[in-house]
Amino acid sequence: MRKALLFIVSFFFFIFSILYLGETEMGKKQICYFLFEKNGWKGSFKTLTLHWKEKQEFTGLTLSNGEIEVTIEKGKIDRSLLDILIHPFDPIKISLEFGVINSEKKSFVYEILSLLHFSLDVDARAPIQFNKVDLVFHEGVYTYPKTNFLVAGKYPFVTWGSIDLKNETMEIELGPTAGFFKSIFKIQNLPADFVLPFRISGPFGHAHVYTEKAFETLTKIILRQKILELNKHPE
Repeated sequence: MRKALLFIVSFFFFIFSILYLGETEMGKKQICYFLFEKNGWKGSFKTLTLHWKEKQEFTGLTLSNGEIEVTIEKGKIDRSLLDILIHPFDPIKISLEFGVINSEKKSFVYEILSLLHFSLDVDARAPIQFNKVDLVFHEGVYTYPKTNFLVAGKYPFVTWGSIDLKNETMEIELGPTAGFFKSIFKIQNLPADFVLPFRISGPFGHAHVYTEKAFETLTKIILRQKILELNKHPE
């Protein structure tokens, strides 16, 4: 009887401690340690609100691993603490809004621009900005649908795919949009939802950019554009 009572008291103390921790600086540091620092990232929240029966919310999240810095204005986790405790292995949906990614290394975006023989008029470590990203976290893997972002505030790209934290690998698609080709290369008549995707696959730090399919598509686009120009201006 005493053991059962002790367990119940300890359980509720643990639950209410979690709720209280989210409101204190010490608590936010502890949560950042478990969420980020154990995986080699430093993190901090401006505000973190934990709810027993509602979605979890935060603002001002900053993450850094020495090479990459991520800032996110606000975000939500779509499950309550009660639901997470009862179903700890179910997928968790996370919505992030108004984020900026800065890298000390040349990004995959810059590598793709270099492959397209396009010279950025900004630094190779130009910031990447997005308005919203919807993630699903399940069994150590983050997956996300097509997500729009801007490089240096003006070059539109789209990405989608998965990042496996357990095995430290990634499998994503990333590429410029129809708007990019229209504004930069003056290529017209592409579908509004067009993307030239480059597949990026492999372990963290050594992922490879696969170009074959993307270049096949690009060759067809350029050829079609040349034909259109010839038809407009026949000799």
